[in-house]
Amino acid sequence: MDTKILNGLQAFEFINFETKTLKIESQVLKGNPLGDSHFKSHPVLIPKNLESKAKLIFVLSGYSNNAFKNFNTKVFEDNLPQKIDFWVSQNRAPHAVYVFINNFTFWGGAQYINSDLTGRYEDHICQEIFQSLKKLELNLDFDDVTLFGSSSGGYGALQLGSKYPELFSQVVVVSPDSFFDQSLLPEIFRYTPHILKLGGITKIEEELKNRNSLKLSSKELFGVMNVIAMASCYSKNYDWPIDDMGLLNHDVWSHWKSHDPIIFLKQRTSNLKKLKKIIVCAGDQDQYQLQYGVRQMTQIFEDAQLKNFESWEFEGHHFNMNKQYPELFKKMIQI
Repeated sequence: MDTKILNGLQAFEFINFETKTLKIESQVLKGNPLGDSHFKSHPVLIPKNLESKAKLIFVLSGYSNNAFKNFNTKVFEDNLPQKIDFWVSQNRAPHAVYVFINNFTFWGGAQYINSDLTGRYEDHICQEIFQSLKKLELNLDFDDVTLFGSSSGGYGALQLGSKYPELFSQVVVVSPDSFFDQSLLPEIFRYTPHILKLGGITKIEEELKNRNSLKLSSKELFGVMNVIAMASCYSKNYDWPIDDMGLLNHDVWSHWKSHDPIIFLKQRTSNLKKLKKIIVCAGDQDQYQLQYGVRQMTQIFEDAQLKNFESWEFEGHHFNMNKQYPELFKKMIQI
């Protein structure tokens, strides 16, 4: 019997990869308003016996799903890193360096953008993670960086890719947050009464920091935290878009909507043309109506006469979108 003591927690072995953790003492996240640690750790899959120049794939998780959650063991199926490992063995996913971006915050996520209320996560990714990767003794191709994400991660990929085409060359997303009028505003109406009953955002923050549980079901808790997290990213000082009568404050909502992909993508078509490839898809029965966002993005791309995009709808919904992952990772090889 061979016995070993390993550094760190290693629940399973990979065929094609070694696992590392990129730990960064962030300067741009230091003193963030939520009091989150400015020490950020990002798990990385590095191919074994890496010889040729390796492309980079940034994996952006959905809301509340921090990067390390991807590595949790699952019952009766592999987790995402294990699936990538298997797909690489079958030449169905790129033999690349995969960086799982951790943007988890007190409210459960930061949408991968800079925010006065959450912190400078956009700068953390585009400045500090790139700088840290360049310090590693690895043969990395920084001219071939793909952003892959779903849901909030898909939103972040669209946001970063359309803003920084000099850093990112491909954007591959499934069910990205978009079309806020139908995906986000109904959630705000649905969960505002719960927030008011709990005493408002400040009171909720106080209760959570004191480690007190909120008297909500798991579904209600997720919904409440989700809309507050979105407020921390899209609003000014948690400005709320509806009043006590349920009427829309158009100035506030207009500011929130300025962060909507169907708004900002129209303003960045020149940048979109610089990308090598854009792939977007969503389920035809998405619970947040994100298929309509994808349809509108497709129209934006067509109106801009983009030749570098691909889009489709699949039979499914928001909570089985991972069934599209095999197809998407296979397409990444072909880019």
